[in-house]
Amino acid sequence: MKDNYRWLTPVYELLSSLVFGQTLKQSKTCYLSNIRNKHLLIIGGGTGSDYQSVQRDMKGDFVEVSVSMLRKAEKNLESSELNFHLGEIPLGKTYDLILLPFVLDTLIDEELEELLMKIKAVSKQGALIYLSDFFPQKNRRNKLLQSLMIRFFRAFTKHPRKDLPDYKEFLEKAGFRLLKEKTWSEDWVRAQLWQKA
Repeated sequence: MKDNYRWLTPVYELLSSLVFGQTLKQSKTCYLSNIRNKHLLIIGGGTGSDYQSVQRDMKGDFVEVSVSMLRKAEKNLESSELNFHLGEIPLGKTYDLILLPFVLDTLIDEELEELLMKIKAVSKQGALIYLSDFFPQKNRRNKLLQSLMIRFFRAFTKHPRKDLPDYKEFLEKAGFRLLKEKTWSEDWVRAQLWQKA
């Protein structure tokens, strides 16, 4: 598996904080106050640095497609009880909480549908999906920045997606319902909790 993030990994956190400050970290962690007894699945958790403050309460599995990001996450989350996997969701396990931090916006529609079906299959009844991501914008400045970001990631990490998906449509179709939401940057960045129906 080719690591399209290899060159980006060393500067990823710096770039993120320069452009967004603490917004992305807040969106990834605002619903993690009560995870101690939950079996977690984190898909696309990057370097894991945003989860360091809660790592002692984390147990489950961490899946990442980039070997360089995964190696960094193993170091950043060494006090957790997470197992680290390259590429695929582990078979034969079920989860209480699935974290999707800025990963769905990298997938084309077919891949997104396929991933949500896999997630549904490994979700316990009543399991929660914690989505944090960018949402389509009407604000001109954010819309321009969003377009530049998509082009940047398409060029440097080979993301195939050219726009942002309609998360609501995909999640509802997969059998999840929205419970709550927090927003930042004029609704551009959102954290949502969805529940398996």
